[in-house]
Amino acid sequence: MDTAEVAWRQDFVGLVLNGEPLPVSVMRDGAGWYENSILFTMAPATGQLPASVFYEDRLPEGTQYRCEVSGDGRYVMEAAIPIHYLQERQGDNWRSIRFNLVVQDRDSGEENWPRHTFMPDWRGDRNFVGSGMFFRD
Repeated sequence: MDTAEVAWRQDFVGLVLNGEPLPVSVMRDGAGWYENSILFTMAPATGQLPASVFYEDRLPEGTQYRCEVSGDGRYVMEAAIPIHYLQERQGDNWRSIRFNLVVQDRDSGEENWPRHTFMPDWRGDRNFVGSGMFFRD
């Protein structure tokens, strides 16, 4: 089974992270399916499909995650991305990270699968320069 396809065929919770230096990160628009960022979409295990992460091969070494559906139907997602992801891009004194959260709600029988995001999709026309930037004190 192609686990890269699995995440797109069901509900998922995802993160998009960009750790490049501020002048570069604020301008990223998700080109090439976020080839310069971490696109971390997690689909929980279901009766038919295993838990999966789209682009798992692009995650930084040492990344850990889990995604499951709790007994009351809530999604539980946890991810740990090693600090070396930021340090390799900005040095030990890293100052910022760009973040977005995305949830896909795919219901069986439906053709359109709504995606809800914390900030505008970086690939869309509603995006604005620097959306989702967080800064370290």
